[in-house]
Amino acid sequence: MTKREFLDELKFYISKLPSEDVNKYLEYYSEMIEDRIDDGMAEEDAVKEVGSPRIIAEQILKDNGATISEESYKESEKKENKEFSFKNLDTLSIILIIATFPVWIPLLAGVFSAVVGVLAGVLAIIISVWACAFAFLVSGIAGIIMGIISIFTEGVGVALCYIGAGVLLIGLSVLFYIGAKYFTKLCTYLYKKCVELIKKRSKKVKNKVKGEA
Repeated sequence: MTKREFLDELKFYISKLPSEDVNKYLEYYSEMIEDRIDDGMAEEDAVKEVGSPRIIAEQILKDNGATISEESYKESEKKENKEFSFKNLDTLSIILIIATFPVWIPLLAGVFSAVVGVLAGVLAIIISVWACAFAFLVSGIAGIIMGIISIFTEGVGVALCYIGAGVLLIGLSVLFYIGAKYFTKLCTYLYKKCVELIKKRSKKVKNKVKGEA
């Protein structure tokens, strides 16, 4: 259960309370879930640790001298049991699905290829930035070493040019290192968010498909 689903269900149960009280409780439990997420917990784990919205609602209503009505229980059960089933599809829908099979299969393959291409491109950028940082560092060190050697072979003027170029290259390597570090963190963060989103969507689809069993 996501945070949004938790709050919606809690709101449904305690809707008989005054609106200001409802908003107060929703804000309280929203912050409670957010605190756990900030501590590193996954959203669904944070919601699970807070507890069942129905049990929480029962305690809230009890504290306010009320109870959850039988109608609310029945309505909630209807929502929980309302699942998708292929048995509910009519003949025309089944025919359309079969007829469009040659269209949506290549389309899905194209989407998958595009996603893989984007991921490969981002990975190539990350590797390139880190490679540039390393190359500038090595070239800078080599330039400083050449400058030191040039003091004894080609004179101070040439040596200073080598050393200056080496320092400049090392400075560029530091800039590229900082950029590569933060870009990698950003990509890792976005990747984790995408994986979490895909898991949530997959779980919802899986729960719906179970309805046909």
